[in-house]
Amino acid sequence: MMKNLSFITYLSIALFFTMSACNSSTKEKSETKSPIQQDKNDLGIELNDGQKWEVNQEMKPPLERSEIALDKYDGKEYEILAEQLKANNDELVKSCTMKGKSHDELHKWLHPHMKLTTALLEAQNEKEADQIIQKLKTSFDTYHQYFQ
Repeated sequence: MMKNLSFITYLSIALFFTMSACNSSTKEKSETKSPIQQDKNDLGIELNDGQKWEVNQEMKPPLERSEIALDKYDGKEYEILAEQLKANNDELVKSCTMKGKSHDELHKWLHPHMKLTTALLEAQNEKEADQIIQKLKTSFDTYHQYFQ
């Protein structure tokens, strides 16, 4: 029960900050797949006239820390990794000052990425966590395809 309350609280706060801090006008399309099944081609992210979108400098450190934590993960204590990723996501959302098309495109990546982090927080065992961690790594591959 406490874990579910924690999950709901985290998700509510993250969505609130995502929408208010970024003044998002992006309408999230309904998703039929769970975040664990999310395919990077389903996100609909577009390049900026064939170029990667620029992400503001304040947002880069939490993204970099999350990616480093994923790369260093040794297959043990996924709960600690999940908490690190959550903290970085919280900082990322608070630092968002992007506007316009680049902001909208980033959110196409960010929303599913945050759902994966939440799924990792709720993982029941290492096998489930490992599947989610692989999806998070793939998510960062997608990020690097479209953003700099």
